[in-house]
Amino acid sequence: MTRSSLASLVAAAGLAFAAPGIATAKTCKATVKAKNISNTKEQATKSAIALWSTNAQRKYGASFASWSKAGNPKVTCTISTVQKRQKQLCIAAAKPCSD
Repeated sequence: MTRSSLASLVAAAGLAFAAPGIATAKTCKATVKAKNISNTKEQATKSAIALWSTNAQRKYGASFASWSKAGNPKVTCTISTVQKRQKQLCIAAAKPCSD
């Protein structure tokens, strides 16, 4: 093997080892949902996302509990009447993902 061939082989091997660190695919699981009812939309949203994180962790483990890493995260809120009072009902849904 010539020096230039050996150098090319070593360079290619270095790129092969570096490539997995550059582009790693996410692993995502089935959609998890969580809902919360509160007086304000902001509080219902925050609580639904927190509960989603807890549910995702219980089902798939701590590495899948991050809302910011989740696939297709969505929170939908509607007004719901509870004991003759209007409340915000929010549902957080997303696919838990891990790097």
